[in-house]
Amino acid sequence: MKQEENNITNIDINQFKIGVEIKEEGKVLARVICTYKKLILKGYRVIRLDKPTEDGSKYWITPPCVYAYGKWRPQVVIDDEGIWKQLQKRIVEEYEKVTKEYYKNKFQIENNETEEESIPF
Repeated sequence: MKQEENNITNIDINQFKIGVEIKEEGKVLARVICTYKKLILKGYRVIRLDKPTEDGSKYWITPPCVYAYGKWRPQVVIDDEGIWKQLQKRIVEEYEKVTKEYYKNKFQIENNETEEESIPF
C-alpha cells in the first residue's frame, strides 16, 4: 500500500454522511452517526455547553466513548486535529439543520415564521 493511501488528510469531510437523532433530555441534545463510504461510526454526541467557547461554539461534540475505570474513554479517535475540527463543524451544521426542521414540525411553524426567535433552542 502506498503511503499516500494511509494519509488521513486524503479524507474529504464532505463525503461523510451525518445522521442526527434529536434528544430532548438533559445536556445531550443529539446522538449522531457518521458514515464514510463503508465505515459507520455510531455514538457521537452533541452536548449543550453552559457558555460558548472562545470560537463561539455552543456545542461540545464528543466521539463514541464508554465509561470505564471511573472516566469516559473515547472509542474512536481522529488523530489529525484539522480533520477532527472539520468533522465537528459538519456535525454542528447538520445538527442545526435537523433541529430547525424538527422544531418547525413539532410546533407547526409556517415557513414565513422560521426566524431564529421562533425556534426554542
